Amino acid sequence: MISSILFIACSKDDDSTTIENCPEISLVVKKDTNDKTKVNIQAASSIADGITYTWKVIDQKGSQEVKGNTDGSLSWEVKEDVTKFCVIVKTPDCAEGIEKCITYTSSCENKEEIIDTKPWTAFSKPVFKDGYMYYAKQQVNFLNVSKLAIYKLDISDKNANPIKIIDIEKNIFGQVRDLVFKDDILYVSAANHIIFSKVYKIDTSMANPILVEVLDLKFKNQILGMIIKGNDMYSVSFIGAKLFKDDITKPNLELNELTTFGKKSPHEEKTWTLDMASKDNELFVLARSKEDGYHIIKVDLNDASLKPTIIVSNMGESRRMELYENDLYLLFRDSDADYNLTGSWIGKVSILDNPTSLVKVSKDYNFELHDFSFYKEFMYMSILDAGKEKFELIKIPICSL
Repeated sequence: MISSILFIACSKDDDSTTIENCPEISLVVKKDTNDKTKVNIQAASSIADGITYTWKVIDQKGSQEVKGNTDGSLSWEVKEDVTKFCVIVKTPDCAEGIEKCITYTSSCENKEEIIDTKPWTAFSKPVFKDGYMYYAKQQVNFLNVSKLAIYKLDISDKNANPIKIIDIEKNIFGQVRDLVFKDDILYVSAANHIIFSKVYKIDTSMANPILVEVLDLKFKNQILGMIIKGNDMYSVSFIGAKLFKDDITKPNLELNELTTFGKKSPHEEKTWTLDMASKDNELFVLARSKEDGYHIIKVDLNDASLKPTIIVSNMGESRRMELYENDLYLLFRDSDADYNLTGSWIGKVSILDNPTSLVKVSKDYNFELHDFSFYKEFMYMSILDAGKEKFELIKIPICSL
């Protein structure tokens, strides 16, 4: 009996002083072959069962905990700087965890490349299809833009020149607001307040395509943002802050109203929608109102009520927004008391953070950032500088922001 008591006592004492059996950890950093702005960090463990990973990233912004994948990998957008990646690995026999870190030095070729330039010519944002970039060129007049030409450029050939696929010599009294593809059909929205607002389509598969009008909203409204999902086009209007859905299999668009954002009246408190982006079933709408200033609204298309949620409000003046990965990028304009341009800059908002906030990512520019889009690791921007007659379509590496 005494022996049994001693044996039990020794067993309890052994359990309480058991040394943790922690795994050996290694880290490898590799460039993302599909997105040159990112790297992939992979952790390998000598123990595979019951393992958990916790990541920490230390860069010029400080230290932050981030969420990786269950397989011990982390994808990260790197800037031109030294970044330290640390992972803490825990197992059932290593409850306190073991930490392993690795540093990565990123270099970014901060090179601006001019795609097209011409005095007193406005360039739209480009859109991309089958290795070609498509964009619009319009003549800049005193109070408006006119005429319309669509160009395409083989972006795989550094020596390629833009090819004009359509040129409308008659006046198009609206500025191109958006371009979007559905198969070979390019939809073009052009507007000048409510005086002129039309949507056209162009069959880019044709040798000599023509401009076909599919919607005329003159003296009614204007379409500022378009997104195509399947055979449906979603669009937002400036006046009345409405969201529309249209069947593009029909010869002409018929605006079917889904919902209205913000207040409908009085006039000074109404909401005005400006641009739109999407990811999966979620729409993100750039808008402004007296109460919330310039703000971003999120709408889940799977929600029958289409209940709007403001994810960030009271930003600076912005009229253009694009999604890249999980960030909404916006072009901002700074003005003086007389509404004269004093500068432009680029900001971004993460759609994963809750709550989220606006982060400035660019330097200050002394000209207007007119419009923009993304393709692979580059941002393509249309810029206007009337004072220097500088009208250009350029591309810059996203990593340089």
